[in-house]
Amino acid sequence: MSEFFLGDRLKAAIKAAGTNQSALARKIEITVQSVQQCAEGRACFADDTMTKAANALGVSVGWLSGGALSENASETECVAAVSLAMSV
Repeated sequence: MSEFFLGDRLKAAIKAAGTNQSALARKIEITVQSVQQCAEGRACFADDTMTKAANALGVSVGWLSGGALSENASETECVAAVSLAMSV
């Protein structure tokens, strides 16, 4: 699988989780602009925000930040990874 930036993975996880950037921002208590900037690759989440985002989206911090799928990956994480792979 090709390497994808955090923004690509974030957008795929948001879609796979059936939510949107505004709802994610509200859930993890940050601005919509912060989510948009991360999704566009113009900024990155702080570690604690990355953890909150991963938890809210049902994916692992490791996968969201660029790691491989783990053996016990969630369904949302798998759907997001497949979506990314198909976008190549």
